[in-house]
Amino acid sequence: MHNICTPVILLTTGSLLIVPQEARGLYNRAFGKQHLVTPVLSAQQDVLNSFGYFYFTRSALTDTYKDPMKIEHFAFNVEDPRAMTDWYVEHLGLKIVKQEIEPPYLTFLADDSGRVMIEIYRNPPDQVPDYRNMDPLQIHLALVSRDAESDKKRLIEAGASLADEFRLEDGSHMVMLRDPWGFCIQLWQRATSLLADREEKAG
Repeated sequence: MHNICTPVILLTTGSLLIVPQEARGLYNRAFGKQHLVTPVLSAQQDVLNSFGYFYFTRSALTDTYKDPMKIEHFAFNVEDPRAMTDWYVEHLGLKIVKQEIEPPYLTFLADDSGRVMIEIYRNPPDQVPDYRNMDPLQIHLALVSRDAESDKKRLIEAGASLADEFRLEDGSHMVMLRDPWGFCIQLWQRATSLLADREEKAG
C-alpha cells in the first residue's frame, strides 16, 4: 500500500511528478484539485499507465502555494554585536529595527527598502563561527553598490580588509571584503540589477 510519502520519479525537466497509480488518490487529495491530474499529453500518460504510473503537471505542485512566503531575516552569531551594529549603521547605511541592550544583544538591521533584515547576536557566546578563517563562499552578506571601487576604498579605510575582487565583461564589479570582525561582506555593482525591477513593481 502506497502513502503520501511513497517515493516518486521526477523528470529532469522538473515539469512532471510521476507517482504510482495506487497513490494517485492520495496525491490528488493533497493538491486539492481533481482537474489538476488530467494528463496534458495523453500519449505520455498511456505509456506511464502501462507501467502503473500516473503524472501530475507542474501546476499541480505550484498552485497549492497560494500565499508564498517572504524572507524576513537571516541571522548571524557574531563576536561583538554592539560594535558590529554601530559599524554597519555608520558605514553600510543599515538601520536598526529592533535592539536589545542586554546579552545576547540581539539586533535586527534593515536596508532602506525595509523589506528584509539581518539579525545579529552573540548566542551561544562560545560558538561564534571563526569567520576570519572561513572561505568567503561559505557565508557572506551581499550588498548592492552603485560604485564598488569607491565603496571598497571607503570601507577599507574604516577597518575592512580586501578578500577578493573581480570584474565581468559586462562591466559588473564584485568586491569581497571582511568587516573588522572577519565577517565577509560582498559588494555588487551589477551592469544589470537583479532586484531593481522587482523593487519597482513591489513599491
